[in-house]
Amino acid sequence: MPEAASLRLERPPGFASDEEFRSQVREAVRKREDRAASRIGRDGGSFMGPRRVMAQRPTARPPPGERRRALSPRVACRDRWRRVEALRRLELFVDEYRAAWAKLRKGTRNALFPPGTCWVRVMLGARCAAG
Repeated sequence: MPEAASLRLERPPGFASDEEFRSQVREAVRKREDRAASRIGRDGGSFMGPRRVMAQRPTARPPPGERRRALSPRVACRDRWRRVEALRRLELFVDEYRAAWAKLRKGTRNALFPPGTCWVRVMLGARCAAG
């Protein structure tokens, strides 16, 4: 990477002056920020905006005990019933995996892991059901 670089900025054609172009860019950015803030507000969040973002320390971290989201990061779906179905499949997978892992730990080398299991197959040579 070079130590320094230069960039020459020119206004696009169709604008009478640099100030007219700057003004239109500022207005377009403000409208997009307002739309984003409205959307985030409807979803229950808050919009920081550029001033608050720039005022943050780059090394800042969220405080411990911050409220976590209710959805599992493994399953996210807006449709309630599809989410319930996916969570049930995940629960079945975990139950089958744990049962097979317990057998493997007890020395049963032919324990059958559920489809989608990769690590135990590759690293330990365990058997996995066909998906």
